[in-house]
Amino acid sequence: MPKIKQKRMGFSIDMTPLVDLTFLLLVFLMFTSTFKSDTENEAKFTVERPKASPDSTFLPEQDVATIQVGLDPNNLADTIMTYGVANPKVRAEVWDMVTEIPAEMKANAVLVVRDSALMVKLLKTTNAVKSETIFTIDGDEKVYFKKIEEIMELLRVARIRTFNYVTDKQKAES
Repeated sequence: MPKIKQKRMGFSIDMTPLVDLTFLLLVFLMFTSTFKSDTENEAKFTVERPKASPDSTFLPEQDVATIQVGLDPNNLADTIMTYGVANPKVRAEVWDMVTEIPAEMKANAVLVVRDSALMVKLLKTTNAVKSETIFTIDGDEKVYFKKIEEIMELLRVARIRTFNYVTDKQKAES
């Protein structure tokens, strides 16, 4: 005759609340943690932007080198770029050091520059002669910004990092 199975006297654990608790912990972890983005992982340095404020001071009259850009009156599709140094001593020294300037042009206070390489040489020489020189860009409002951008690139090539724009003061609107 077969034996009769005895009832086990153990206990059983209901797993439903444990699964619920696990998912709640997982959701809590997902909402409270932050992950680095790919761009943060790739950035090896931080960018510190310079502070800027409007400057109402006037430029000095002696130590200024000005690049003027305007439309050619004979051909409005073309632009003319000129370069001048306000300090006569510095100007004479720069004009003498740059051999590409024709002899008849050395008497002028302002040079018409058509070659980018000559402009870079003038900028570098002026900066070497007097490092306190303030460089300015004086552009006609009708000139396309692309030409101003080219001049900014020439300044960068000449390792001149700071320059000023010459502008007119706007009247306050009331």
